[in-house]
Amino acid sequence: MHNAPFTTLFSAALLLSVPACGDDDPMTDDASAMDETEADGKTDDADGKTDDEPETDETTDTEGDDESSGGGSSTGDAPEPDPNALPCDPDTLGGEPIRWVINDDFEHTAHTRTLPLFDRTQPLDDGLVRIEARGLEFRARVYGMANEGPGVVMIHGFPSSSIMWDHAAQAAADAGYRVVAFDQRGYSPDARPEGVESYLVTEFVDDVEAIADAVGFDRFNLVGHDVGCVVSWVHATIHGDRLDSMTCVSVSHPATLADTIINDPPEYIQLFSLPNIPETVLAANNAEQLRSQYAFMNEAECREYNQLFMEPDALRATIDFYRGITASLMAVGDVILQPVDVPTLFVYGTGEQWVTPETLAAHPSIVTADYTEVELSDAGPTGHFVVEARRERVTELVLEHLDTFGG
Repeated sequence: MHNAPFTTLFSAALLLSVPACGDDDPMTDDASAMDETEADGKTDDADGKTDDEPETDETTDTEGDDESSGGGSSTGDAPEPDPNALPCDPDTLGGEPIRWVINDDFEHTAHTRTLPLFDRTQPLDDGLVRIEARGLEFRARVYGMANEGPGVVMIHGFPSSSIMWDHAAQAAADAGYRVVAFDQRGYSPDARPEGVESYLVTEFVDDVEAIADAVGFDRFNLVGHDVGCVVSWVHATIHGDRLDSMTCVSVSHPATLADTIINDPPEYIQLFSLPNIPETVLAANNAEQLRSQYAFMNEAECREYNQLFMEPDALRATIDFYRGITASLMAVGDVILQPVDVPTLFVYGTGEQWVTPETLAAHPSIVTADYTEVELSDAGPTGHFVVEARRERVTELVLEHLDTFGG
């Protein structure tokens, strides 16, 4: 699930009867946006001050620019992008130009296959590795594996990869945690099984369990964004006994969204349910639609996403999650009605339209353990890519939650 502003090129290119997506969030044509001055008793004032609610765990963060220092190689909080510039444009990046065309040379796959295979008896302390799990190989980043602290598993969403967590993961490792951020199925070149049934949310949940086992985490902390957030919510319900804490970013609990997705799906999910067409549209015109998602990405992220998504079959595999989203939610329909008994931090950006007053109001009854909610302003026009737009602040919040509940 994602929340980025796909444009009318979808309908124009496809001549579909589906109404064109506008500049607003495509996921939420029926979900009203969070009012910037009213969010379940929280106030985001123009002067940056917040009316705190001392009797609850809910907070609103209204800082505009955080300090730029911090762990990891990624940059700090990004400035508001130039609305006239196309993100990840080859002409605006340094170094070798990026060609946003399908890469039949499979360079990303070839490079991934040269990575060392993770060995839990002699683990690589930091770096890119391959992790064998469930008969597949997952591309992953490990951080601080020589540490003795608690384990942390970080999972990304669409259209991203494990690199999105680099800043937070490095900071967590610097604080003593052992961290693995892996490219989920469909995103890892050697974890792209055929068939939509291979991309149901339960498969993603089982992957998290298998990855944790492979790296030796008996208990761990789970951090997810977007699709990774959906997986985290479901995982915490099924396997909460293995979690010390969970952090979800940008997507409300699936029980609050299931009815809309199943019975009145947003236009982009309708589009993504079609065979072949969404892949064609995303890759067309130098991948203009795909690049339009990357307003806050740094050059390293742009280059990795170019290498990943511009390989044949990568877009098919990653979009198959959406082709199966209705089946996924129906398969876990009873599961997501169960409580989440894991200390949970929920972070979202102002303007995140999959987060509404109704979904926020439901969370305290769904999460029976400690629940903390933080809204971040200055997270871009849709509020969705908050990890990149508010990199320093998100890292700070993740570490605070880990230090409180991380085992």
